[in-house]
Amino acid sequence: MSRPLTVMLVTAEASSGDALGAALARALKKRLGGNSTRFVGVGGAAMAREGVESPFDVGELSIVGMFEGLMAYPTVVKRVAETAALAAGLHVKINAVALKSVNEDEIAGLLEWAH
Repeated sequence: MSRPLTVMLVTAEASSGDALGAALARALKKRLGGNSTRFVGVGGAAMAREGVESPFDVGELSIVGMFEGLMAYPTVVKRVAETAALAAGLHVKINAVALKSVNEDEIAGLLEWAH
């Protein structure tokens, strides 16, 4: 019996990144079978609605301004460490970057190949 496919999706932006990550999760569930695929990573409310298990809401990292960025540095370091720890427990077969209007049509094929 093979282990279920685990897909890690990470967005670094709370609005459009979260929406695009949610759309990708939805499309992958439809293509790969939602019951046989587990989604983990970093996202916001939209990705959570699609079943992406995130250790924190990416909105915490929506930082504007140099002073705000400097003040948020300890939180960012902590969140990066949490994300790395999550990834460390996964059996990685493929690492890819999905870019809208560049290669989004290739992602489902890559996942099928990896599974």
